[in-house]
Order: sequence, then C-alpha cells, then structure tokens
Amino acid sequence: MNFFIGLLCSLALVSWSLSCRTEDNDNVHFDIIFVVDGSASIGAANFELVKTWLDTATTSMLNTFGSRAHFEVLQYSNMDPPTKHVPIAKSTLFAIPFRLGECESTRCMKSRISHMEYLNGHTYTYYALRRAIEVEFVLSAHYPSSKKVLILLTDGAATDGTLLPLAFEASVKENITNFVIGVGNYSEEELKISANGGVSNERLFTSADYRSLSSVSAALELDFIRQGFFCDECRSGSHNCSIHATCINKPDSFRCECNAGYFGDGVTCQQFDFCGNNPCSDLKHSYCVVMNNRPHCVCKEGFREQHGSCVDINECESGHLGAEICEMANTVCHNIDGGHLCLCAEGYEIDGDKCIEKQLETDSVIVIVTFSLAILIIIALIIFIVVKSRNRGTFYPQSASSECEQNAEEVQLYQIGDRQLD
Repeated sequence: MNFFIGLLCSLALVSWSLSCRTEDNDNVHFDIIFVVDGSASIGAANFELVKTWLDTATTSMLNTFGSRAHFEVLQYSNMDPPTKHVPIAKSTLFAIPFRLGECESTRCMKSRISHMEYLNGHTYTYYALRRAIEVEFVLSAHYPSSKKVLILLTDGAATDGTLLPLAFEASVKENITNFVIGVGNYSEEELKISANGGVSNERLFTSADYRSLSSVSAALELDFIRQGFFCDECRSGSHNCSIHATCINKPDSFRCECNAGYFGDGVTCQQFDFCGNNPCSDLKHSYCVVMNNRPHCVCKEGFREQHGSCVDINECESGHLGAEICEMANTVCHNIDGGHLCLCAEGYEIDGDKCIEKQLETDSVIVIVTFSLAILIIIALIIFIVVKSRNRGTFYPQSASSECEQNAEEVQLYQIGDRQLD
C-alpha cells in the first residue's frame, strides 16, 4: 500500500512540474499585501531584521512576477477603541510605507521599508486583517480581477485571537489566499485558522527566530508555485535547459545560460575542448585535464612531478608504500616504469596466490639419476681399460722372451741334427 501511495505522490509531483504555467500570462495581475506584526514582543533589533526580510522578499517577488505584481506593506499593533467609533478605513494606527501600485521598483520599496518606524504596541491581528481585506485590497486598480495574496507575519498570540475565524471567512469571500508565517512564541492554532481555517498546515510556515526568516522565503515562493500563482520553470523542473546550463526564471518565462567552460544556446551546451591541442605533448608520462576551466597537465599514475617533468616513482624504495604492498610471504618488490611488481623470491615459485619453495619434478629426477648412472658406468669402463692395459704391459714381454729362447734351442737342436747326418 505504501508503495502505491508513494507512486501516486510521485506522479502528482511530475504532473505539477510539467503543467507549470500561469493562466492568461500578461492579463493576470497580482496584489500582494504583507501584514506585519509590530508589537512590543518583537523588539527593536528583531524589527530591523523584519525590514531586511521584507526588502528581500518584495525584491524577489517583483523579479519573479514583473510589472504584473503590486505590493503593499502594512504594519499593525494597536486598535482604535470601539468607544471612539473610528471607521477602520480612517484608522491612523497602522504604518503603511506604500500601498498597492505605489512602488513599481525595488528601489522605491527598499527606501520606504527602511524608513518605516516600529509601532511597539499590542498584537491586534484580527483588526489588521480586517483593514487589509476590507480596505487595502479594494483600493487596488485591478480589483476585483487580480489574484490577491495576503502574507501575515506574526510572533505571538493575537490580542483579538478569538475573532480570527471571522477574518478567514472574509478572505475566502473576497478570493484572497492567505499565507501565514509564525516566528518565535507563536500560537500554532491561530496560525492555522488564519492560513486555512484551522483544518491543516497548508500555507503555514514557522521559524524559530527572525534570523531564520530567509529560509522561509524560499519555501514561501515554492508554495506560490504549488498554488498556481506563478510559474517558476527552473524550480518546477519544467524547463529544457541543458544539464550543463543554469536556468534563470523570468516573469512568464525563463532563460538558459551555459555554465562556465561550456558554450551554446543554453538548451544545448558543449564543453570547450581545452585539451584538444594536447598541451601536454611535450611532457612525457602526463595527460591533460580541465580544472577551473583551464587545461592542466597531470602526471600519470606511478609518476610524480619534479622540476617540470614527470619522473618514475620507485615504489620498492625502503619505507615507500609500494614496498609494503608485497606482503605475501617469500616475495620481493621489483620496480617497473610507472609501477611495481611483486615476484616470488629466488628458489620459490608461484602456486595459486602464494609463493612456495621449488620442488624437483619426477622427470627431472629420472634424468638426473640416469645421467649420473651413465657417468658412473663410463668412469668404471675407463678404469677397467686402464687396469687391463697396465696388466698387458707386464706379461707380454716375458712370454716373448721365453718363446725366443725356445726357438733358439730349437734352432740349435736343428743344427746339431744336421751335423750328425753329415
């Protein structure tokens, strides 16, 4: 259920932003009256803050609405005693620096607000609302066709608070939309009655103190948009400005301005190609980046700037972070251009994610054993041949001598035999 409620709220917000339009444009006029509490509970210092806020608020709204908007400031405090039978239209207890249509420039409003004197009395809020509804709005040159807005600023409970429902009924009858701002020790119940008859927090704003009124101004203008008093395409999101542009609201329109570092009509913005001509081409191991709308040459990772050049960082130097990166056992750090490598130490080899001591493979063992045996056999053969050769050198001479002696004896015997025959 919460999902569907959230979805409906989102669709409503989108619908509102897409339909941000004021009706009839230049034919719509706005009458806006600020009814400001001037009671003693405010204090002179805070009243100066009120005047500063009024100056800012009227200036902002005039810039938003343009010449179609007329403003008035009415400061209230005391009330004429009923026994004197003073008509409310004739009362001189109000301080009104300018009426609807009297000031058409921010300079005029600023000057008159700055000279407005602090009344410093009671808090007759109902009496002030009656004056605005029955007298001041009626004096407008665009009454009754104008869109009428009453902005009440008060800091405490009204002296005539029990009559506030009557003032709200009168404002509804005259098609006046009330926005109420409570500051400090305000009565929330009275604020609700003045804003919407006491049924909700609609068009109701509060501030802890007068120094925080500036934050209320932004919320107040957003509520103006929601109520359909004017279209701020920039805040509503119904503009078509580029994401690289700034939307600037104007009465009944807006304009788009490309941000610094971009160019175009605001709807389309292209970035200036500061790095297009590669200003870093002469600086080896660097690349171009744009910072503060200017090109800058930055050394690549693994290099650092030194005397206008980018030099390699030896991560394997003692105490450098790179040397600490090779935390795996039996590894050593090897510096390379722009980085480093962690390799297995001598006598170790990689096995998955660790370095282990090298082990001789079975084929290698067989080769080594076979080779060793072959060497041993060759050595044995050599020894055998040498020994054999030595043995032959000892006996052969003796055999030859005996044979010669035997042959000699045979020759002698042969000779003796021959003689006998003779």
